[in-house]
Amino acid sequence: METLLLSWQLRLETGEGDMPDALSQLGTTAEDLQRLLWEIAWEAHSKAEDRSQSADIPRLDVMVIAEDHLGNMAKAEQFLEYTEQRAHLLVGRGGRRERVYSFPHRTFQEYLAACHLAALRRFKLRAKELAAESVDWREVLNLAVGTLAFIQNNREKAFDAVEAML
Repeated sequence: METLLLSWQLRLETGEGDMPDALSQLGTTAEDLQRLLWEIAWEAHSKAEDRSQSADIPRLDVMVIAEDHLGNMAKAEQFLEYTEQRAHLLVGRGGRRERVYSFPHRTFQEYLAACHLAALRRFKLRAKELAAESVDWREVLNLAVGTLAFIQNNREKAFDAVEAML
């Protein structure tokens, strides 16, 4: 998946390599950055009181997830600054201490959360649980199954999950 994280900024920056300079300094891969965004979206969606809107996620939660993926707080801060200020993947509101973030659109958040879900080893079981939990997971589940079937060409995993959900 070619995320907006890279494609938006690559149009603005010139240089060598697959990632913009600000991201290449993080010492990670584009795939790892995608997984980081997936987890942030998953956490935001999972903890949302109203899943009909793009969910807020506190700055501290984003920083903890980013630090876990990137290895230290300085890199987490750099990632957050890039995704908010330059790539506009996260929209921040509030002061520095009480800042919360959301994705620009709920469907974008749901798609990234779906990518996180689809990557789980026990996807079928988790999908069944979420389907039984609430209709609020419907779009995420649809997008996860679609990601598996049509993007990753893993129809068996997708169909097994659909069968479990039914």
